[in-house]
Amino acid sequence: MKQLKIIILFLGIFMFFSCSIQKEQVGNYENLKGKTITYEKGKNIYLFWDQVQLQNIEKDIKIKDYEKTTRRNVFDNIIYYGTFGVVSFYTVTIKTKEKKPRN
Repeated sequence: MKQLKIIILFLGIFMFFSCSIQKEQVGNYENLKGKTITYEKGKNIYLFWDQVQLQNIEKDIKIKDYEKTTRRNVFDNIIYYGTFGVVSFYTVTIKTKEKKPRN
C-alpha cells in the first residue's frame, strides 16, 4: 500500500512539472538567412480545457515569415492543474530572422 502511494505521488509530481513544447514555422522562415531574434513573447489564454481562446498574441503579428514556439512552463502548469483545466496559459515566443542590409 505504501509503494502504491509513492508511485501515485511520483506520477503526480511528474505530471505537475511536465512541460509541452510545440514549434511551428510560418511562411518561408526556414529558408531565411540572418540572425534569429525574438519578435514578441507573451501568453495565450484559454478557458474550458483549451476550447475557448481569450488571448492570442499571434493575431497582431505584422510579419509573414516567423517561428512560433508554444510551451507550457511550471507557472502555466500550476494554473492549469490548480483550476482542473478550466483556465489554461501557454507561453508563446515569436522569432524571426534579422535581415541583413544590402550594400
